[in-house]
Amino acid sequence: MAVFAKSIGLTESPPGLTSAGGPAPAAPTAPAPAGYDEIRVPLPDGGVRHLTLADFEALPLPERVALLMKGKMQFFRQGRAITAREALRGR
Repeated sequence: MAVFAKSIGLTESPPGLTSAGGPAPAAPTAPAPAGYDEIRVPLPDGGVRHLTLADFEALPLPERVALLMKGKMQFFRQGRAITAREALRGR
Protein backbone atom coordinates (compact mmCIF):
# COMPACT_ATOMS: atom_id res chain seq x y z
CA MET A 1 0.00 0.00 0.00
CA ALA A 2 2.88 2.38 0.79
CA VAL A 3 4.38 1.90 -2.68
CA PHE A 4 1.01 2.61 -4.29
CA ALA A 5 0.61 5.73 -2.16
CA LYS A 6 4.02 7.00 -3.28
CA SER A 7 3.27 6.25 -6.91
CA ILE A 8 0.14 8.43 -6.85
CA GLY A 9 1.85 11.20 -4.94
CA LEU A 10 0.34 10.73 -1.46
CA THR A 11 2.62 11.88 1.32
CA GLU A 12 0.47 10.44 4.10
CA SER A 13 -1.24 7.11 4.51
CA PRO A 14 -4.99 7.02 3.94
CA PRO A 15 -7.06 7.25 7.14
CA GLY A 16 -7.12 3.98 9.05
CA LEU A 17 -3.87 2.64 7.57
CA THR A 18 -0.27 2.90 8.69
CA SER A 19 2.53 3.73 6.26
CA ALA A 20 3.29 -0.01 6.16
CA GLY A 21 -0.21 -0.60 4.79
CA GLY A 22 -1.56 -2.35 7.87
CA PRO A 23 -4.47 -1.20 10.00
CA ALA A 24 -3.83 1.76 12.24
CA PRO A 25 -3.57 0.96 15.97
CA ALA A 26 -6.79 1.44 17.91
CA ALA A 27 -7.19 4.79 19.60
CA PRO A 28 -6.37 4.54 23.30
CA THR A 29 -9.40 4.22 25.49
CA ALA A 30 -9.81 6.28 28.61
CA PRO A 31 -8.47 4.44 31.65
CA ALA A 32 -10.95 3.16 34.17
CA PRO A 33 -11.22 5.46 37.16
CA ALA A 34 -8.88 4.37 39.89
CA GLY A 35 -8.88 4.65 43.64
CA TYR A 36 -11.79 5.52 45.85
CA ASP A 37 -13.50 8.61 47.13
CA GLU A 38 -15.15 7.31 50.31
CA ILE A 39 -14.46 4.75 53.01
CA ARG A 40 -16.99 3.51 55.52
CA VAL A 41 -15.71 1.87 58.68
CA PRO A 42 -18.23 0.01 60.86
CA LEU A 43 -17.92 0.98 64.53
CA PRO A 44 -18.38 -1.37 67.52
CA ASP A 45 -21.48 0.57 68.65
CA GLY A 46 -23.21 -0.08 65.31
CA GLY A 47 -22.44 3.30 63.80
CA VAL A 48 -20.37 3.99 60.72
CA ARG A 49 -17.34 6.25 60.39
CA HIS A 50 -17.21 8.00 56.99
CA LEU A 51 -13.82 9.05 55.60
CA THR A 52 -12.94 10.74 52.34
CA LEU A 53 -9.71 9.86 50.57
CA ALA A 54 -8.11 12.99 52.03
CA ASP A 55 -9.38 12.16 55.53
CA PHE A 56 -7.95 8.64 55.37
CA GLU A 57 -4.59 9.77 54.01
CA ALA A 58 -4.38 12.41 56.77
CA LEU A 59 -4.60 9.73 59.49
CA PRO A 60 -1.35 8.66 61.14
CA LEU A 61 0.17 5.64 59.37
CA PRO A 62 -0.31 3.25 62.32
CA GLU A 63 -4.04 4.06 62.40
CA ARG A 64 -4.40 3.55 58.63
CA VAL A 65 -2.60 0.20 58.82
CA ALA A 66 -4.73 -0.91 61.78
CA LEU A 67 -7.94 -0.07 59.90
CA LEU A 68 -6.74 -1.98 56.84
CA MET A 69 -5.66 -5.00 58.90
CA LYS A 70 -9.08 -5.30 60.53
CA GLY A 71 -10.51 -5.92 57.05
CA LYS A 72 -13.82 -4.22 57.82
CA MET A 73 -13.39 -1.11 55.68
CA GLN A 74 -15.81 -0.61 52.80
CA PHE A 75 -14.51 1.34 49.81
CA PHE A 76 -16.68 3.36 47.44
CA ARG A 77 -16.09 5.12 44.14
CA GLN A 78 -18.81 7.52 42.99
CA GLY A 79 -21.28 5.88 45.39
CA ARG A 80 -20.58 2.33 44.14
CA ALA A 81 -19.02 -0.26 46.46
CA ILE A 82 -15.68 -1.59 45.19
CA THR A 83 -13.21 -4.15 46.53
CA ALA A 84 -10.24 -3.09 48.63
CA ARG A 85 -7.97 -4.49 45.92
CA GLU A 86 -9.62 -2.28 43.29
CA ALA A 87 -9.58 0.75 45.60
CA LEU A 88 -5.93 0.44 46.51
CA ARG A 89 -4.56 -0.61 43.12
CA GLY A 90 -1.74 1.68 42.06
CA ARG A 91 -1.46 3.43 45.42
